[in-house]
Amino acid sequence: MCLCLCSDLPEISVSHSSVLATEGDNLTISCNGSGSPLPEVDWTVGGLHSINTHLSNVYWPNIHSINLNLFNISRDDNNFQLTCIAENEVGMTNSSIQVNVQFPPVILRLAEPEQRHDTCIEFTVRGYPQPKLRWFYKKKEIMQNKYIRTEMDFYQDYVEGCLTFQNPTHINNGNYTLEASNALGTVTKTVYGHFLTEPDTGVEKGGLKGWGAKNKIKRSAFHDEPPSRPLRCDLNIHVLQSNAPGSMAPCHKSAAVVWLRCFAANRSNKEGRSDPSPPSQAPSVYTQVHSFPSMLEYEAAAGAGGAGA
Repeated sequence: MCLCLCSDLPEISVSHSSVLATEGDNLTISCNGSGSPLPEVDWTVGGLHSINTHLSNVYWPNIHSINLNLFNISRDDNNFQLTCIAENEVGMTNSSIQVNVQFPPVILRLAEPEQRHDTCIEFTVRGYPQPKLRWFYKKKEIMQNKYIRTEMDFYQDYVEGCLTFQNPTHINNGNYTLEASNALGTVTKTVYGHFLTEPDTGVEKGGLKGWGAKNKIKRSAFHDEPPSRPLRCDLNIHVLQSNAPGSMAPCHKSAAVVWLRCFAANRSNKEGRSDPSPPSQAPSVYTQVHSFPSMLEYEAAAGAGGAGA
């Protein structure tokens, strides 16, 4: 009579198909291998960042069990694949578990604006679950549109992208704050965005740039009673002329305001005298005065000077 010893490929089972833990947790995962002959069973942990220990138990005649204990689970083990292997002389089988580690968001990068095809404030955020991103400018949330929008890509628990600007100007200069939040926390980071230098308006405190003393008009020409004699409206003609057809620099507009105010004051003076009509060399200057952005500012600046009568 002949007795045959049968050999078979190991069978394997694990306690979890996947695990969800929070950073800093401790966790135990079990793996059982059975077969004949009794298989060797172990977890592969190469590349694992969390502290781990193995505890092996054998249940004769044909079960080999091993527990993997993880301590102070690291965020760097998020999406890690743990694999248990059972092997005997017949062959090898294995089973894997994905480890998902939750952790609060962190902003790894928030760069100053960089000119590309559009202008980009580049950012990198990490967190799991995936963080919700919000942008703030001057403490108000940015409502995104085709001119300011967020573009981003996802890789595991990383979010990388740009707050993208289409043709930004000096009006967009200021502090930009990125807020990233998930169920475990919220984090913010701020960067100053400088896109363009604010243009020179030609107005200085106390007067206008390039405004000669002889071109200053008495404040009475603007605010007081009409003068008793005509004011001199002898502004230099080159001040009134524009650098380009159909446009006026701020100082040119200011000169036109002063000339017209002077002209109007003379028409109302008690002697009934008035200055000549506006110079024919620069008619466009006078047709645009209605569109001046801040006439009172220009008047105040001119009125701060000395008498021009």
